[in-house]
Amino acid sequence: MFNTLTAGLLGVNIKEGKKIMLSGVGGGITGYIHKIPVVVADVKIQLKVCFSERWEGLNILGRDNFFHKFVVAFDELKRITILQSR
Repeated sequence: MFNTLTAGLLGVNIKEGKKIMLSGVGGGITGYIHKIPVVVADVKIQLKVCFSERWEGLNILGRDNFFHKFVVAFDELKRITILQSR
């Protein structure tokens, strides 16, 4: 889930994506799915991202098509996240 600020930085017109409804404890919001090309740790991915005009939080990566490409580890003492491509 990404916010409108990030959409603007990426040059994404939110409403050109596939419209979906999302719901949770706080109610429902409309989102728009886009495929965004990204490179992380030399791995090229078509990242499926949901943008919403009502999402004001931090950008959140989902497990659907990002984390299955990497082994993820957290080093709490160093306060770092380690991504290793599969």
